[in-house]
Amino acid sequence: MTTQTMPPTDPTPSFRPVARTTARACEFELRVFSKYDDATVDATGPTLGIAISHSLPELRHLGHPRTVFGARPFKSGRSSYGAWEIVFPVDEARPGEGYDQFGIRHAVSFEDSIEVFDVYRELKEYEGVLRYRAQDLGDDEKARQIIAEGVARYVSAARHAMLWDPKCKLNIPKELDKLFLDRDWSPYISREELIAPACIIEDVRIIGRRGETECVVRFMYRNGDKHGFDLEFVDMKRGKPKIRRDAFSALRSPVPIFRGDQLPAVYEKLQAAVDALDFARPQKKAE
Repeated sequence: MTTQTMPPTDPTPSFRPVARTTARACEFELRVFSKYDDATVDATGPTLGIAISHSLPELRHLGHPRTVFGARPFKSGRSSYGAWEIVFPVDEARPGEGYDQFGIRHAVSFEDSIEVFDVYRELKEYEGVLRYRAQDLGDDEKARQIIAEGVARYVSAARHAMLWDPKCKLNIPKELDKLFLDRDWSPYISREELIAPACIIEDVRIIGRRGETECVVRFMYRNGDKHGFDLEFVDMKRGKPKIRRDAFSALRSPVPIFRGDQLPAVYEKLQAAVDALDFARPQKKAE
């Protein structure tokens, strides 16, 4: 992932809204395929990363109505078993990726290999594997290594669920207690590692509007060694600005800034910032 510093230009670039959740900065036909099926949907968003994320609910017919899909770069250079590979348009049919228009990080490019996966199918698979390993394997060095690998995969899958499913209420320590039958699992991952790291959100600005119902804000973030600028949507509800937290949140990204368990705190920080902004009139240009 590439982070960018804010360019010394007008901090309020304009864009042309076209849909409930997007602006027509990046619009294209997105095709996914696997060994057994394929689908094509219209992807549209202010940036390529957001366009991919916003297309995922349109793919639910590949699963069932409550399937939660996520997207991510290939692991180990190829798509995962059971995942769908994204096929981007050929070079001459590709729109701009949109990031430079807003002066934000370049999350995903058309040159990247991206897959779509069933979030809960993967979580259930890793949960079952870890349950067996935690309860039935011995305590020798090889067994401990196998269990540690199972814990790492389960925790990663659980964090994916938190990232892609706005309704996810997983408590990973409690789930590990169940999987280990209340035995000590701390040799494999500490409870401190499962605490969502603190992050910094600053310089939140309105940079685009769609009538009276939707705005886009840009913000500066610092999250560990990652820092830069990114976007989030604001919906006007009963005249009050509300940071978008549903499946169409811009923070639910194939290459996310934040872990899934960090999102609740990030949304609260963004909400506190937008509460202090004036949504009644456009902001003045920075001096």
